[in-house]
Amino acid sequence: MDALTPVVVQAIAGLMGGGIAGNLVDLAAIRTPPKVIASLLGGIAGGAFAGLVLGVGTVAVVTPEAAVTAEAASQVNFAALATWVAGGLIGGGLLTTIGGALGFGR
Repeated sequence: MDALTPVVVQAIAGLMGGGIAGNLVDLAAIRTPPKVIASLLGGIAGGAFAGLVLGVGTVAVVTPEAAVTAEAASQVNFAALATWVAGGLIGGGLLTTIGGALGFGR
C-alpha cells in the first residue's frame, strides 16, 4: 500500500493541475478523455521527477511494533507529500497545456 500512495497523490495533483491550467488557458480545458489522461500522466511524471530531484522518501516512514497501540500506524513525511503535490500540479498542468496546444482531445 505504501508503494501506491505516491502514485495516487501525484495522479490527483495532476488532475488538479490540469484543471487549473484549463481554467487559465482555454486550450487546455479538461473536457475530453485525452486531456484527462494527459493530466494524470503529467501529474505522476511531475511528482516522481520532483521527488527524484529532491530525494524525498516514502510517505510512511515509521512502522511501530504491533504491541504499541497508542501510537499512530505511521508518521507522515510532509516534505515528500508536499513535493509530490507540487510536482503533480506542475506536471499535470504542463502536459495538459502542451496536449491542448498540439490539438489533442479537441
